[in-house]
Amino acid sequence: MSENRDEILLDFQACTGIEDIGEAFSHLEAVQWDLLKAIQRVMPQDSQTLPSEATDDIEMIEPALPSASTAPNVPGPSTSSSSDKITFHITHGEEEVDFVLSKKDQIECLKKLVGSKFSLPWCRIDLQGWRRPPASDKITFGDLRCPVFVPLVVVVLDPSPDTASASEETNLIERLTQTFTLNITCETTKKSYNLKFPGSRTIGEVKHDIFEVTDIPVRYQKWSGWPSSVTDRVTLACSGVVYPEHNLTLCRQPPVKESKKQKQQVVCIDDSDSSVGDYEDASESFNGDDDMLYMGSVETSRKVRNLIPEEVHDEIAGSISFMEEYVHRYGEAHPLFLQDTLGEAVKEAFNKSARERRPLVIYIHHDGSVLSNVFCTQVLNSEPVISYLSEHFVIWGWDFTHEQNKQMMLRAASQSLGPMAANLVRSIDLEHMPALVVANKIRSSIEIVSVMHGHLVVNELISNLMQVRDRFLESQQQEIMEENERMARERVLREQDEAYQASLEIDRAKEEAKRAQEVAKEKEEQMLQSQQRQEAAKMEARKAEASLRLPLEPPDIPGDNIARIRFRMPSGEFRNRRFDAHSPLQVVFDFLLVEGYPSEDYKVLSSWPRRDLTLLESSQTLQQARLCPQETVILEER
Repeated sequence: MSENRDEILLDFQACTGIEDIGEAFSHLEAVQWDLLKAIQRVMPQDSQTLPSEATDDIEMIEPALPSASTAPNVPGPSTSSSSDKITFHITHGEEEVDFVLSKKDQIECLKKLVGSKFSLPWCRIDLQGWRRPPASDKITFGDLRCPVFVPLVVVVLDPSPDTASASEETNLIERLTQTFTLNITCETTKKSYNLKFPGSRTIGEVKHDIFEVTDIPVRYQKWSGWPSSVTDRVTLACSGVVYPEHNLTLCRQPPVKESKKQKQQVVCIDDSDSSVGDYEDASESFNGDDDMLYMGSVETSRKVRNLIPEEVHDEIAGSISFMEEYVHRYGEAHPLFLQDTLGEAVKEAFNKSARERRPLVIYIHHDGSVLSNVFCTQVLNSEPVISYLSEHFVIWGWDFTHEQNKQMMLRAASQSLGPMAANLVRSIDLEHMPALVVANKIRSSIEIVSVMHGHLVVNELISNLMQVRDRFLESQQQEIMEENERMARERVLREQDEAYQASLEIDRAKEEAKRAQEVAKEKEEQMLQSQQRQEAAKMEARKAEASLRLPLEPPDIPGDNIARIRFRMPSGEFRNRRFDAHSPLQVVFDFLLVEGYPSEDYKVLSSWPRRDLTLLESSQTLQQARLCPQETVILEER
């Protein structure tokens, strides 16, 4: 048929409220998968209202979302265009409220808004009335293909009365972040499993994970030990299981025989564009020999998110996603994976001194391997392995589930570890995954020294790691000795070079000091010369001015009106000069200034009585100074 039977089955269940897939399947088969006829077959004609018809008469009203002050821990809906918005009409008792969210938002966001509005613990809220029942709170509304208007009813789930208490009621949010250990005894495989799950994991998700470990499809799983009155959509935190450990028993139940009329090809719900869920291992649901078909309760769970999504474009984003998803899937107790590129992991392990180096362990994960979950929960996350790896190794993880991510890692390995190492990693097939690839730096090259596969148990893995470390220590000791000898030689050369450099520095300092001294001396001489030139210029100006003031020498005429003065110069030379007796004493000083003997530099001393004429008033006459008719004066440098 041209129509998608998966969609018809979901639409039929949403319209009729029939949750039993076998019953819904039989109704649709009876009318040749005609949706309208099937609805008319089980519902009165006057009560039929299809989802597409119900939304035609509804007025779209965008209500105000709770503000941050009333719901501080409620994540806000993502912004989007009006075409991406969905209106959820929520009914709780007699109260009704509308929320408008984006198709990119998750069910968890809506539950938290509802919990904030009605003061309910969001982890105990079950929203009923979905067109396509969700398998996880992490599914987006776009993945559910919700219409633009979705009416839902709030149902508050009650915890198990055997384990719930008032303290648990107030600590539900804390329980969601706790890690629960489920001790599962499988009577079919005769094995015991100790698996760790976060409190936010739903029971349906746990059952799907167990399918990967035991190969028992969810619809064939028969459990004992779960708290009563819980559904697959309830989280472990709200289910009432005992924390930190809870014991469960599992076995495979046989398929139910049905009539040949009900024999049909099993419907496999597989939305490639969403993570709604699937009916795993559908081919096992019927036997061709006796035409038996099991159409019992089929459990759906979300597809487990890969540790690294397919669309990742660089190693750093991939390693961060690997770490976050690993913690989400396997709990907080885990090896310390380096969240960086493989190249940086190689540097962290080997680009150090020989004494500080550590081997590099590359954990290669693949969700297609049935050993992955068991190896991670029971081996890699065990306390001895975590402790030994953290102390002696650098560990880096990657997910090979998607071919694009595998090729990205192989390119990085070829660049950081070499082509031979990359080829060895490429040769590890799915049957031998997960794997631990151990690399070590020997001399100057990096080599793969061991590959450990996912079938190992804790003791075997620890033993192999210890053997790898012993071989590493042997080579490390030799490299430490060689490195010490090399460092000793380098130290001698360095000391010689330092001594030579110190000598050069001393000579350079001396040369610079000498050059600085010469420059300073030169500047000082230049300054002195400049001062001398300035003083000489000033002196010449004074001489010129004094020469203009100096009167002419009077003629040598006998009498008292002439003062004949004999000057004894500092050089011993004598000079004679006649002056008018009525001339002021200043003319004597001007004469000496013109001759180059300023009064501020030389004393002018009379012979008898001995006195310094420069101390007298320069305005008194020569006669008053008793320098007439003649006198001998001596010039003495101050």
